[in-house]
Amino acid sequence: MRNNFLKERLIPCWYELSFLKEEMALLVRIHLDFIKNFKPIPQIIAEKYIKKHGFDGFIGGLNYGSFGFNGIMNRRDEKDGFAEFIIKVPVIKWLSEEKCEECSGSGVCPKGAREGDRCSYCGGEGKKTANDWKPIIAISASLSLLFQMIEFPPETNTSAPNPQLMIFRTVAEMGQDNSAIWAEYGIPVCNWLLSQKDNTELPEVARVVAEVYSHMFPSEKRRHIASACIHGGHRLSLKCSTGQVFTDGLHVMKRDEGCTATNTEIDNPAMQFSLLAGLAVVCDIVREEMRVGT
Repeated sequence: MRNNFLKERLIPCWYELSFLKEEMALLVRIHLDFIKNFKPIPQIIAEKYIKKHGFDGFIGGLNYGSFGFNGIMNRRDEKDGFAEFIIKVPVIKWLSEEKCEECSGSGVCPKGAREGDRCSYCGGEGKKTANDWKPIIAISASLSLLFQMIEFPPETNTSAPNPQLMIFRTVAEMGQDNSAIWAEYGIPVCNWLLSQKDNTELPEVARVVAEVYSHMFPSEKRRHIASACIHGGHRLSLKCSTGQVFTDGLHVMKRDEGCTATNTEIDNPAMQFSLLAGLAVVCDIVREEMRVGT
């Protein structure tokens, strides 16, 4: 993503992300002025995803009760000129009632491991794990198509009083670096980063990234590595397991100028969604500071 729409000017908001901690859900808000001229995504574009992942169908318009593959994004109330679409964090992996085949239900690693070690397959629970990746893949694919279609600002500005904070582009695949995120940060986000001290931890952001990822894998006892920090040069960095999204290192941060963000090793849509949730929290923080400052 190198459009740089947000680098040099403030544009009235046409969409935004927020995170609802109480509901464990990502909120996508799209301005009604934008929706008015939005053309539904053709079914043929969604067909390859339906065939590959076995989705039940695809809703490509924004004026219905839901959007995306399997209707994964549910439209709810309109608020302050925006339509709101909620995406609940799904559970991907959980414990079944069957015995773990690897440790025969003992919860201990089979022969060859140190006596008393936890079974790596069931995490010491003694039960077989079950998993379903389809919901998170449906979310990733839905957001990928949506972000492509709403990436460009409308020809006529929306009536939103606040500016666009970030725009996103994602990839919806599995495998090494195949669930990538690119983002463009607007002037308010970059000015906020510049107002913070270098090497400032963002515990609220890191906590949400960790909680979202752990919610998807409740059967896993290991602590998922998540961090959020403003590094040297006022660069934002978010990590989830091996995946990371960070401010482009080639860009020199300047006041009243937007910047871009890139990523590395985001290997699955669970990492991708967790990091998007973290970026949504950053947007929530910046919006609140803008509100307080007015």
